[in-house]
Amino acid sequence: MKKQLKSFVGLAMSKSSKKVKATAINNSNESFDAVKQLPSGDFQLKIIAKPNSKESSLVGNGEEGLEVKIGSPAVDGQANTELISFLSKIFNCRKSDVNLDRGNKNRSKIVTISKETGLSIDKIRELINENLGNKNFKVNQSKV
Repeated sequence: MKKQLKSFVGLAMSKSSKKVKATAINNSNESFDAVKQLPSGDFQLKIIAKPNSKESSLVGNGEEGLEVKIGSPAVDGQANTELISFLSKIFNCRKSDVNLDRGNKNRSKIVTISKETGLSIDKIRELINENLGNKNFKVNQSKV
């Protein structure tokens, strides 16, 4: 009995410690926690930021949110500025349409995209899927 319990615990630990692979967002009616439309009509994204990377890119999505590598260090708001710039390029909108609501000094962030962009939730998901793991999509980075 003890031997079976130990192997079960080991199995559970090994599965939970694996990294989340880049997976596409489902366009069906299933809810996806990282992207949702607010009652105001704006869109909210949950972001897990990974600053100080070689380049900015979407690397995956998981239960906690979209994983975004940011090509700037987390110093004096540089990574947040880069994140806003990167997301505005992906969604083809102005930087002023992308707002960092929460997580100014945290890896876990909440970003709002204005309804004024004319995007739909399906279009946002489609653009995320197109750029997920896309190393060719780069933002001009000005490192100070």
